[in-house]
Amino acid sequence: MPGDAYWIASGYSKPGEDDIAMLRLSPQGILTKVAGLCQGESPSFLALKGDRLYAGCEGAKSAKVIAYQVAEDGFRQAGSFEAQGGGLCHLTLVPGLVMGSCYGTGDFFALDEDLGREVWRYTPPEDGIPHHAHCAAYHREALYGVDLGGESILRFAREGEGFSSVPTVTELPKGTGPRQMIFCGEGEGYLMTEQANTVWPFWLEGERLRLGTPVPCSAKEEPKGYPASACLSQTGTLAVPVRGADCLSIFQEQGGKLDRAAVFACDGRWPRFAAWAEQERFLLVCSQRDHRVTCYRYEKECLLPVSFMDMPGASCCVLWQSQGKDGRDHEKNTTVEARLGDQRV
Repeated sequence: MPGDAYWIASGYSKPGEDDIAMLRLSPQGILTKVAGLCQGESPSFLALKGDRLYAGCEGAKSAKVIAYQVAEDGFRQAGSFEAQGGGLCHLTLVPGLVMGSCYGTGDFFALDEDLGREVWRYTPPEDGIPHHAHCAAYHREALYGVDLGGESILRFAREGEGFSSVPTVTELPKGTGPRQMIFCGEGEGYLMTEQANTVWPFWLEGERLRLGTPVPCSAKEEPKGYPASACLSQTGTLAVPVRGADCLSIFQEQGGKLDRAAVFACDGRWPRFAAWAEQERFLLVCSQRDHRVTCYRYEKECLLPVSFMDMPGASCCVLWQSQGKDGRDHEKNTTVEARLGDQRV
């Protein structure tokens, strides 16, 4: 229908149920499932470029990436690659490559877009530190790997098809547990820290990060907050789902300083992923423990649940395309900017 947007959501698999689904979002915020797929290997993270969908399957001892061709009637498998590693929890698209981050083993790896071969890999040293590669972000011809267990950011310079073999390391304060980094401009951005329950503004200084003043994600001390996959709107509004506190925190810059503008109670348990929709009118949130994707109407003073769709272990959603009121293709996810960490709507 004119004005509708189409999103693709995924989650942790449950026998016999669709774990990848196409959802139609109406201008009124109503979610409707229009197609589904029972993949069966916990495709917990998605990355999308045009009509090519990449699903990262989070196996404890595997790191499998599957490609699908997306159409209005569903998904057609277009390739797969099983890399070494375990606990694949994040995909990042960079020019010509699909990057994977393995929480279980600490590996970062890069595949060609056709999933025909592995182009690059980094395996952490055996130094007694529980390295957990949680995500990666690409900026200024360099890859930034977030090591949650090693409490550090690893910078890999672009070299040939892949990246350098030895990273430049920014060590973070003990007890931070970095989970995700988002670039919001030239050489600056935000770092979500899982263990410290904070958002840290950062700036690049040469090949390392300089950290600003951290802002708490929630006021709740117990249980710990455990902020998850945040999203940034075109106007610079940062939305952070906070799993342990079952809330959504909104951040904005005021006078050059990051401010927590609001904290809203979440309708679902363990909100794991958030994405802005329809020019910041709606916020889609994946609640893993309630097995649902919820559409909220966002207003500065409140966050109102409008509709939801069931999804086992809901963990990710990405925009495929949206249409204007005339029914023509208005916006389509065709660039690598749709990856997590640079997601703007």
